[in-house]
Amino acid sequence: MKRSIFKTTLAFFLEETRDFNSAIWIYIFPILLLTILVSIFSNIGQPGKMKLDVGLICGESNGLGSQILMRAFEQLSTGEDGIILLHRFSELEEAIEAMKKRQVVAVVEIPDDFDRDFVSALLKQRMGQDFESAILKIHTIPGKETSQLALQILQSITGTISDRMDANPDAGVVEYELVESSTTFRYVDWIVPGIVLMALMTVGLFGVGTTLVYMRRKGLLKRLRTTPLTNAELTFSLLASRGLIMAMQVVVICLYAVWILKADRSHFDWQFFLWTAFSGVVVCSMGTAIASLVKSLEGVEVVTNTLNWVLMFLSGLYFPVFGVPWVVRWIVYISPITYLAEGYRGFYGLSLAPYPRFLNLLVPTLWTIFFLVVTITRFRWSEEV
Repeated sequence: MKRSIFKTTLAFFLEETRDFNSAIWIYIFPILLLTILVSIFSNIGQPGKMKLDVGLICGESNGLGSQILMRAFEQLSTGEDGIILLHRFSELEEAIEAMKKRQVVAVVEIPDDFDRDFVSALLKQRMGQDFESAILKIHTIPGKETSQLALQILQSITGTISDRMDANPDAGVVEYELVESSTTFRYVDWIVPGIVLMALMTVGLFGVGTTLVYMRRKGLLKRLRTTPLTNAELTFSLLASRGLIMAMQVVVICLYAVWILKADRSHFDWQFFLWTAFSGVVVCSMGTAIASLVKSLEGVEVVTNTLNWVLMFLSGLYFPVFGVPWVVRWIVYISPITYLAEGYRGFYGLSLAPYPRFLNLLVPTLWTIFFLVVTITRFRWSEEV
């Protein structure tokens, strides 16, 4: 690489980052938004009149122990004073999927051998013999407060049943096994890809699109063409500087998410960073296409701000959007940002997209080709007379 390319890249990078306002939007705003969204949506509502959605898997169990448990659950879920809302599932996978989609906060699994173990433990306890407790499995979402509250309620149920059976307080007839399922997720794990894409869009739309229009309008691109730099070298330097900014953004967001918000660090693997590089290419190509089509500074500000806010909220960056009315849902499905966001989440089983996963790669790729064709055929280095 020529030394001139390195110097130009560094100049573009410093010009974009040394400005205080730019630094706020590039580095500080994504962190603040991530903190605010996690704080708000990790635990909506407070315990009180709220009912907790709890899943129940009973299987083929219909003996004495299962019936006692069912009566206890029904008492806690009936009437206005009920504190849980019971959802019945036939398969564990179905229940875990519902927990992943935040439809339930905990799942109670009654094993097939629960009734046999319950009766055996009850008889041996009455005869004064040693016994092994019947085990009830409780699946929860790690780190979610409502899930932990549901766990406390379910613990009290098992304790109450053991007390009524006059069981040894040190070894109840019914005990529970806590299962923190790795297939569930917290909001912070789901939102981080959205924040990363928001940060990339800020650089791609404003740092590329707006900057190119500004430089062309002020005659800076025309002046730079009088230097020994070729058009390709100049373009590469600008995009490389934006890539460096994006890399710094992603590192800051990931470190903050893992160390402060306790996000699952296993999500930040080679797939995550490879997809981030691909996402950077997509949003930068979008920026160059905008600079190719829009000539005025006023126009580019309107276009970039409109696209930024519309795509930010209608591409599922902060919350699921696949259920919005068709009046705006068409934007969800044509936006390349939607597929980039679900691509991230699809790697770790967090995607809620109703379409095939291969579209997460295909649609952004097609958009990138379109953006590049627009750039090659329409971009001008100087103002047209």
